[in-house]
Amino acid sequence: MLTYKVIIGFFLICLSGYFYYDFTSIRTPFSNKRNPWTHQYSSNKDVNISDYDCPSCSWNLYTPNPSFTKFESIYEFNDEAIPPETPPILCIPDSFGYTHEEAGRIFPKIDFPDCVEKLPHKYPFLDLDVEKNILTMNCSKVSKYPGRYVLGMSQEDEELGVKEYTIPFEEYPGKPVKLKNKEEWAYATCYEDRDEYLEEAAYHHRPKPEILERPAQESPIVFISLTLDSVSRRNFYRKLPKTIEFLQSLEDDYKIFDFKIHNVMGEYSANNLAPQFFGDIEYKTHKDKVYKDIFWEKSIWKYAKMAGFVTLFIEDGCTNDLARYFGRSIKVDHIGTYFWCGAKRFNNYENNMESQRCIGRKNSHVYIYDYISEFSKNYRQQSQWVFTHINTAHENSGKIISTLDIDTRDFLKAYLTQQKGVKIVLFINGDHGMRYGEWFKKIDGSHEHRLPLCMFIASKSLLDMIPNSYDILTHNSNRLTTKLDLYTTQLHIFSLLSQNITKDSEEYKRYKQMTTERFQPISYFLEKAPNNRTCESIGVPAFWCSCLKFTEITNSTYPNFVRKLADEVIYQINEETNSPRQAPYDHICQKVTLKEIKKLWVLSISEDFYKFHIMTHESEKALYEAVVLVTTAPLRARSMLDAFTINPYFETGKKRIWIAYIRRVDSYAGICETITKARKISSELCICKNTDEIVKNEPNLSPLIK
Repeated sequence: MLTYKVIIGFFLICLSGYFYYDFTSIRTPFSNKRNPWTHQYSSNKDVNISDYDCPSCSWNLYTPNPSFTKFESIYEFNDEAIPPETPPILCIPDSFGYTHEEAGRIFPKIDFPDCVEKLPHKYPFLDLDVEKNILTMNCSKVSKYPGRYVLGMSQEDEELGVKEYTIPFEEYPGKPVKLKNKEEWAYATCYEDRDEYLEEAAYHHRPKPEILERPAQESPIVFISLTLDSVSRRNFYRKLPKTIEFLQSLEDDYKIFDFKIHNVMGEYSANNLAPQFFGDIEYKTHKDKVYKDIFWEKSIWKYAKMAGFVTLFIEDGCTNDLARYFGRSIKVDHIGTYFWCGAKRFNNYENNMESQRCIGRKNSHVYIYDYISEFSKNYRQQSQWVFTHINTAHENSGKIISTLDIDTRDFLKAYLTQQKGVKIVLFINGDHGMRYGEWFKKIDGSHEHRLPLCMFIASKSLLDMIPNSYDILTHNSNRLTTKLDLYTTQLHIFSLLSQNITKDSEEYKRYKQMTTERFQPISYFLEKAPNNRTCESIGVPAFWCSCLKFTEITNSTYPNFVRKLADEVIYQINEETNSPRQAPYDHICQKVTLKEIKKLWVLSISEDFYKFHIMTHESEKALYEAVVLVTTAPLRARSMLDAFTINPYFETGKKRIWIAYIRRVDSYAGICETITKARKISSELCICKNTDEIVKNEPNLSPLIK
C-alpha cells in the first residue's frame, strides 16, 4: 500500500509541475544561476559596439517616398537573400524553415473538396436577414418536412471563451420567423431526425444603431490583424499558392511588405498576442472564469476606441485559450466567438480537429471572412480596428491549412476591391509558426515555429501620409521584429486620424514608453530597426530566439561537464537510430561513440546554451552540429516523435538538459540516405553499417543499394 501511495504521489507532483509550466508561463526570462565558466564568455566580445554608432549606416538614412524605388517582390526564399551590410546585421537566423523536400515529406499536399460536395443535397434553403429581422427556410426541394432551426444569441451576449449552447430546435412554421433578440446567426436542417452535421448555417454582422449615428469621418482608416494560428512564413508560401499568386499581382493601389525575421515571443498564442494587445506586461492563467477586461487600461482596443475606431474581435474557436489570460468580457464594440460554440454542438467542430472543418456549406474560416466584409461595409464611414484569430492550421497533421488557400485569396481579392479608396493596413500574420512535425528536433522545424508569417498590405494613400514609409517598411522587412513592435505600430496608426508624428517627436517617444520601459520597440512604419538589434533588446527570451549569438571557444581543452553534454548528444543520436523503439531496423545504423568535440560555441544570458560540432569514431566524414540548453526552467515534456527527451542535470546545480536540435553539417547524400529514407529513419543522424550486412538482414533492400 505504501508503494502504491508513493507512486501516486510522485505522479501528482509530476503532473502539477507539467501544468504549472503550461498554464503560468509568461514572457519573462527565467532567472538562472549560470555556469561561471560559460558566463565568462560574452557574445558582446565579438561585436564592436562603436561600429554601430554611425550616422551614415542604413538604419539612420531615410529615403522620401517619391524617391524610393527599391520595392521587393515577394517569394518564399527571399529570406535567404537578405543583403549583407557593414556593420553586419546581428540577427540573421541559421535557418528560415524546412526545405521543399523536407516539407513535402512531412506535410504532403492534399486537396480538399468544396464543403457543398459533402452535403446530402446542394440546395441552399436558409436565409437570415438581419435588416428585416427575419429567418426564412424553404425545404420544398429537399423534403416534405418544413425543417428545423436553432437561433443564435444576441450580439450583446457575446464574450470570449467556451459556452455550452443548449437552445433547443424549433420547427419551421412554414412562414418567416421574426427575430426577437438581435440574433446574428442560426443553424438549420431539412431533416426531422438530424441533430448534427446540419446542412445550413448563417452568420451576419448586425451593426449597432449608436455607431451608425456617429458623424461620418472625413478620411477613415482601417487596421486589420488577420492572425492565422500556427502558420509560419514558409508554410504560408507552401500551402497557400493561389493566395501568394494574388498577392504578387497586387496593383499600385496597394503595397505589400514581407517581414522575414518576425520572431515569436513565446510558444503559445497568448505569449504572442499579449504583447500585440497590451505591450510589455506580465500575465498569468486564471483557472476560474473572469468576467471582465483584465488589461483594459493597457489594451490596444481602448486606444483604438479613444482614437475613434470601431472595434471587432472575432475568432473561430470555442475555447478558453485567450479568455483565461485576458478575461471574457473585453470591451470591444463587436465580439464573435459563440457561432463556433454552436458549431461544436451541431457540426462536432473543434479548433484543432485533423479533418476538414465544414460548417454547413462553407469552411469554418469563411464565416469570419464574410463577417469582416459585412462589418467593414456597414461601418464604411468610420475608422475600424479588426482582430481575427483563425484556427484552421491549428492541428497536428499539417494538412488542413490547405483549405485556407482559395478562401483567403477570394476574401482578399473581394475585400481590397470593396475597400478601394479607403486608407487600410491589412496585417496578415501567424501568432506563432508550426508546433508539429519534429519541430523540437530539427533546426528547420524549430525555426518554422520561431518565424511566423508577417506581411503588411497597405494602401498607397495611407503610406503616402507617412514620410519615408516605403523605405522604412522595406528596411524593417529584413530585420528582427516582434509583436511588441506591433503594439507601438498600432498606436502610431491610430494617431494618423488627428496628426502626423515623426520618429523624433515627443508623441512617438510616449508611444514607445507606453509599449515598454525595458526594451526598444519601433513602429514598423515610422522607424528603422538598427543592425545591432537582438532578441534580448526587444524582449524575446533566448529559448525562443531564431538568431542566438554564440561565442566560439578557442581553448584547446574543455571542462569535463562539456564532454558530458557532448555525450548526451551522442546518446540521443543512438536513441533515434539504434534504440529499442527502432529495433526492426537496428541492423541499418551503427551505434556511434564520441571521438572529439571539433568546435564549441557558448551563450550565457538567462540560460546556458552550448553549440557543438562533434565527430564520431564510426565515420571520418560525419560532422554533427547540435545545440544543447541547460536551464532551471521547468520545461514541458513532449512526444518522442516531436522532441528529444528532457533529462535532469546536476553538474552546476539542479537543472535540466534539453537538446534543441541535431543535424549533419557535412553532405550525407548517397546509398545510406536512400536506405534510411526507405525505412523512415533519420538520414542525417544515421551512419549506416556495411551494405552487405544490411542486405543480409533485409534482402529486399538490395535493389536500392545496387
